[in-house]
Amino acid sequence: MTARNLGTLVMMAVALHGLGGTYARAQHRSYVTIQVVSARPSTPPDRLAAFREWASRAASEQGLVVTPSAEAWVREHGATMGVTRRRLERFSEVERLLVRAREQTAELEEKDALRSLSQAARIVEDHIDVAGASHWLADIQIAIAVTAAQSGLQGVADAALEKAMTLAPNRGVRAAEAPPQVARRAKEIAARVMRGPVGMLDVRTRRPGARVFVNDRFVGTTPVRSRVRVGRHAVRLEAKGYKPYGRLVDVFEGLRAPWFVRLARAEQISSAVVLDRAHQQGDVRAAAAEIKNVFDATDAVELWAVKVGAGPRVRAHVTVCTPRGCSAPHRVEGADGSWSPARPKTKSGRVLTRQLTDADRWLERRIDTAKTYPWYRRWYVWVAASAVLAAGVGVWVIRNQQEPDPVRDTVIDFGDLAAPE
Repeated sequence: MTARNLGTLVMMAVALHGLGGTYARAQHRSYVTIQVVSARPSTPPDRLAAFREWASRAASEQGLVVTPSAEAWVREHGATMGVTRRRLERFSEVERLLVRAREQTAELEEKDALRSLSQAARIVEDHIDVAGASHWLADIQIAIAVTAAQSGLQGVADAALEKAMTLAPNRGVRAAEAPPQVARRAKEIAARVMRGPVGMLDVRTRRPGARVFVNDRFVGTTPVRSRVRVGRHAVRLEAKGYKPYGRLVDVFEGLRAPWFVRLARAEQISSAVVLDRAHQQGDVRAAAAEIKNVFDATDAVELWAVKVGAGPRVRAHVTVCTPRGCSAPHRVEGADGSWSPARPKTKSGRVLTRQLTDADRWLERRIDTAKTYPWYRRWYVWVAASAVLAAGVGVWVIRNQQEPDPVRDTVIDFGDLAAPE
C-alpha cells in the first residue's frame, strides 16, 4: 500500500472519528430544549406551570425529545470536539510534501527531499492530537530512511527506521517502497524494537474517563497504566466536551512518574453554557446570536423560548430558534390546545427586536370591556353624534335667518320753506 492510499484511509478514519457524534444524532430524532420564563415577577406560578405542561405536550405531539439544556445535549450527543476542518486540511499538505519528496529522491535531489520531509514531519507533530497522525509520522520516517540511505547517510536512515518501527511496529517496509537493503534493515530494526526493554506509562486526568491512545491504539481510560516499548510514542487523549490532547512522549525503561494531563474544555461546551444562560433569562436575541456557535445545520435541535405574561389574560408567546434562525414570536391565548411552530427564518437583530417588543406589549394588554358592546350601545358614540347634530342645526339656523328691514330716518330741512324776497 502506497503512502497515498494509506493517507486516504487515514483521512477517512479521521473523518469518521470526527463524525462519530453526528452518527449518534442522525437517527432521525429531533430534540428541543424548552425554557418558560415570566414577563414580570408578578406572573402567577400556576400560570407558569400550565404553560410548562402545555409546551411539553406540544413537543410530544410533534415527536420531539425534550432535553434539559444545550450543554446536556452537546455532552451526550456531540462528538469529540476540537479537531477542526482546518487542522484536517493540513494533512493534505503533508501528502503533497510526501509526493514531492519522492519525486525529488527519484531525481537524485536528496537534500531537497529531506527538507520537504522534515517540513512534513513538523506539520504532523504539531497535529499529533488528530487520529491517524502516528501512522503519517511513521510513513514520513520511512521516506526519510529511504532518502538518507540513498545519500549514504546510514546513521540517519537507521534512526528514522527506529522511530518508524516504534510508532508502528507492524508497519514494515514493503519492496515497492524501498530498495531491498532498506527493507531488510527495517525488518532487523523492527525485531530489535520488539525485543527491547519496556517502560510504564501512567496517564491521569482531573476528570477520569478520558480515552487514551498510544500510537493510535486504545490502551484504556484514565487513570491508566500501560506497558509500552522504550522510545518516542504518540499519545492522544479524548473526552466528550473537551479538546483532544496529543503529544509525543519519550518512554524510558522502568517506572515513570504519573503524567497528569489537564484537558481544555471545548469551545462548543463554553458556547452552550452561554446559550443556556441567555435562554434561561429569556434573552432571545442573545440566544439567537449564540446558537450558531453551538449547533450546525445538521443538528436537529430547537430552542423554545416561552414567555408568559402577567396581565389579566392568560397569554404567552413562543419563539423557536434553530441554527438557521428564529421564528417570529407566536402568540398563544390560553394554555390549552395544540400548536405547530412556524418555520424559523434568518432575521436581522432589528426585526427580531421589534417583533419581540410588540409581542411583550400584547402580553400585558389590559382587557377593554367596551369592546364587548356593539357600537350603537356605547355612550360616547351618541354623545359625539349629538354634538355633531347640534352643530349642524346651529349652522343651518344661522344661515337661514332673515335680515331685519333697514331703519330709515326722515330729515326735514326748513330752510327750503323760507319766503321769497
